[in-house]
Amino acid sequence: MRRVAADLGVATMSLYRHVDDKDALFAQMMEAAFAGQPLPAQAPADWRERVGVAGRLLWELFRRHPWLAPAMSMTRPQPVASALPFTEWILTALHGNGMDLPTAFTAHLAVFNYVRGTAVNVEMESKAEAASGMDNEEWMDTHAPELKEVLSPAASPARPDRRRGLRLRPRPGVPLRPRPPPRRNRHAAAHHRLSGAQQRTHRTGPLSARPKR
Repeated sequence: MRRVAADLGVATMSLYRHVDDKDALFAQMMEAAFAGQPLPAQAPADWRERVGVAGRLLWELFRRHPWLAPAMSMTRPQPVASALPFTEWILTALHGNGMDLPTAFTAHLAVFNYVRGTAVNVEMESKAEAASGMDNEEWMDTHAPELKEVLSPAASPARPDRRRGLRLRPRPGVPLRPRPPPRRNRHAAAHHRLSGAQQRTHRTGPLSARPKR
């Protein structure tokens, strides 16, 4: 609230004449942001393209308003009426093609959170770049020695073995479990079971010749 007041050139307490608190201010800002990003009047016929349109428009919205993605909550969603058309757009695309509503709503959340989560990380990187004066490539070059030390075999609890997966280093006094025998393929296993059945039949005779209990 202090930052908003400073940008507007007014006293901080004067903002509370218009909104109750920061959450109320964010709610109004979200309403205005989503209202400014309408969906197309004509929806694509293909459901994949329809979901893609919603995802791309959300991405444009989050990039145009960098504060929006971090401000939105998935666990305590804010009541933003102007955001409901995005939900209805995706639900109509999925449910209209035979998907049940609970699954369609889960898919909607997955798409929304994928776009939102990516936008949150992009915004975090923008803030980190502004604070450090380095982009992510420059930061990686600067911290390359530390990363190499962490990834070195001496610092790793397991050393990769290209032939047999991971070769674990035993702790003192704790023996490693013996390696299990290799699994036979399906044909070898079936042949083994068939051979065993033939041997049992040879010893006891065919089922039709055995006395009934």
